[in-house]
Amino acid sequence: MKIERQQIKGYAYGAIQPSLILRFSDAPSVTDILTIRLAELRESLPSFKDDNRFSADSLLVDLDTAPAIYVIIIDILNHHCGDQRFTPIKLFEEGGALCFAIPTLSPAMSIFNANALQPLLSNMGRGMIHEDIIEFADKQKKQARRFLPAGTNAGNFIAAAAERKIPFNIFNQRYIIFGYGSGSSIFSSSITDQESAIGVTLAKSKVDTNRLLKMSGFPVAEQARVNTVEEAVSFAEKIGYPVVLKPEGEEQGRGVCTFLETENELVQTFRDLVKRYSNIIVERHCFGDAYRVTVLNNKIERAFKHEELHVFCDGVSSIRQLIDIENNSKERNLVSAAMTQIIIDELVIKILAKQQHTLSDVPPIGHKIILSHSSNVSRGGTTTDFNMYLHKENKLLCEQVAKTMGLYCAGVDLISVDASVPWYSNGAVICEVNAQPQLGSFGRIPLHDQMIKDATNARIPVSLTVVNQAIGAIASIFNKCDDLLTISMSVADIFRSGSPVQYFDRLEIFDDIPEDTRRKLEYMLVSVSPLYTNKTAGVAPS
Repeated sequence: MKIERQQIKGYAYGAIQPSLILRFSDAPSVTDILTIRLAELRESLPSFKDDNRFSADSLLVDLDTAPAIYVIIIDILNHHCGDQRFTPIKLFEEGGALCFAIPTLSPAMSIFNANALQPLLSNMGRGMIHEDIIEFADKQKKQARRFLPAGTNAGNFIAAAAERKIPFNIFNQRYIIFGYGSGSSIFSSSITDQESAIGVTLAKSKVDTNRLLKMSGFPVAEQARVNTVEEAVSFAEKIGYPVVLKPEGEEQGRGVCTFLETENELVQTFRDLVKRYSNIIVERHCFGDAYRVTVLNNKIERAFKHEELHVFCDGVSSIRQLIDIENNSKERNLVSAAMTQIIIDELVIKILAKQQHTLSDVPPIGHKIILSHSSNVSRGGTTTDFNMYLHKENKLLCEQVAKTMGLYCAGVDLISVDASVPWYSNGAVICEVNAQPQLGSFGRIPLHDQMIKDATNARIPVSLTVVNQAIGAIASIFNKCDDLLTISMSVADIFRSGSPVQYFDRLEIFDDIPEDTRRKLEYMLVSVSPLYTNKTAGVAPS
């Protein structure tokens, strides 16, 4: 079976994202050994149900033939690796070949998966078992991360844009551009180009954040940056034990060591941290639960109560077995999952020892075993929706903090023994402010839609002209000074890369282009009508 592959980095055949084009010729029969092996592989992979895998207007094709099975396998692997396909796979004929256009966030990742199939199919003839194939798929998933935008926020923003048919361009793993021209916006996770650069910079330093908030009259924990273990011990004695040690510029709870009760614990922890971090903070340990309050444009959007990493005993399993069970949960195995695997390290052993337990113990049923004093979700913590219980004075406090920091989107971390009562009644403090908060740990939420809508609240008119020969450079598609895009592309460029824009209000194909080429261009160039307003007319295009 001969397969020709082509990456379409633009838009083609009505897809709202790039595509991988596969052209098949000399397909084997259904009884051929290659077809049989492909079918076996399809059945062994961790499949997902998709009733709209192929477009309804596509050619009727036998899904048990080698080309169709091959495409389904690529689609399964892409999905398993964290890809998102927002429109069906398109089938068509071209020059006697059967063609499939597979929408993908990364054509390069699709080719990466396709390249892995040939050695895998060869190994299947040497006695590979089901477990080997699952191991292969999981290995592909880990290696494919480099092809996709980093973090869960990015994928959720892309999904929100795709639903509204807002154009998106994956600039690199860190940055994504939504919209065109003056209607475009750049995102880096939950940081948008609407943010204050000073606010983002301040939030990266826990010391600067603490100092600014203290100067502004907000309740914060006493803290100090220390350079030596002697300075750490001296400050701890000044504020009193227990204390917290944490790196100044780290994120997601990494390196945070809480509830250090003695000088010996402090000294040993400091010596461990200083091996990995240069700037370390000593902070008074504030008793209470941790709350993450998300503020968008100076308004509270949601609040969660965070619980430290723990397991509940079933009276049968050991603590080590309970950790294994938790690590196998769906929430800790999603692609780019916010909840990470529980790592059994020296810190976990120490925390268990404080509770007079070891990993081999089988505590009574219902007993709660603490594994980490960090409540950060990325460090294993769990969350409970607290929005309806958060006291209005605490809401006002968090809104004022975000405004003072100059942040459009902020995650304000509040520590309180009970956030349903005013902060000033129980000694609550602002622990940290995150300028790049994780918005949806396990999927898309309305906040992703709201931020995409606010950032790309207008579309600009786009005109696309196709000529025989290129007559100039492509228009500056993401120039925010442009309220109108006029793009000229050659036939060769269109066939090679697709349309550079997802939608266009006007398509002109020059008269000197042959009729058969014109028909092919018209079939390939399908404008995707956005679900947001026209900047000039104020209405959606017809």
